[in-house]
Amino acid sequence: MKLAYYFFGEYLEKGEKVHAVIHRHIAVMSSVLLKIFIIGFIFPVGVMYFFPMLFWLTIAWMILAVMRIFYDLYDWYYYVWLITDRGILDIRSPGLFEVSTARVEYHMVEGVSYTIAGFWRTVLGFGDVTIQKVGSGSVMTMDGADNPKRIERLVLKYQEEYMEHHNYSSHDTLKSLLSNMLYEHIKKVGPEDPLVAGLTQTMKTAKIQPKKKK
Repeated sequence: MKLAYYFFGEYLEKGEKVHAVIHRHIAVMSSVLLKIFIIGFIFPVGVMYFFPMLFWLTIAWMILAVMRIFYDLYDWYYYVWLITDRGILDIRSPGLFEVSTARVEYHMVEGVSYTIAGFWRTVLGFGDVTIQKVGSGSVMTMDGADNPKRIERLVLKYQEEYMEHHNYSSHDTLKSLLSNMLYEHIKKVGPEDPLVAGLTQTMKTAKIQPKKKK
């Protein structure tokens, strides 16, 4: 998790906590890596065997293949979702000098779904995860996500925690506001006023006490 703050900390809001880092399954890279292995290593080794005089040329070819592998792994690592205490942050870097981000706060999440289609995806347990945004009809999708069922559970879990905390904070704010209003009204009309007596009884029932100001 510390690596997430090191590599992606600049995209987080102040005080934001990362609960999970979600990547695509490494199997989504299999076809690309296989092509690089064949063209970048097996082919030059064959050329080197039949044409020894091209030794240094084939070595340079393989070095380029290694660089391409690192580039593709960089692209894989920087296609990431950060599940935080405030929402889901989508970060993508399709190039060394290009970064795009998208954020969905939990109160804007309308639903989470995933799809696993195909033999290898079913066997290896990866698929596409989609988050629907409230009202806009737009979605945020991660293709080939590792363990999509777990991702769905995590998003729903932290969304529930966020909403519970948000509702609790709003309730406390409302209680404080009502207690202040009652205190100000009592100062003006006195505690014997029928309206004050009724409000006081109602607030006692709701466990709201008038806040006395110094």
